[in-house]
Amino acid sequence: MKRPLDGLVVLDLSQFLSGPRCAQILAFLGARVIKVETPLGDTMRLLMRLTGSERAVDHSSEQGSHSR
Repeated sequence: MKRPLDGLVVLDLSQFLSGPRCAQILAFLGARVIKVETPLGDTMRLLMRLTGSERAVDHSSEQGSHSR
């Protein structure tokens, strides 16, 4: 079944929760989402490492994106 955003490519430069969540929704709608991160990686994952957090919400924000 064709999804509304099939064929659309989105460049995701966002960090923390709201931007990645938006990118996740776009991916669910069919867009190809390419996440661009700093050399240190995503800020949220860096904070997870520093605080020892392993909450499911932290991991769910990455679904549907391709990291570069």
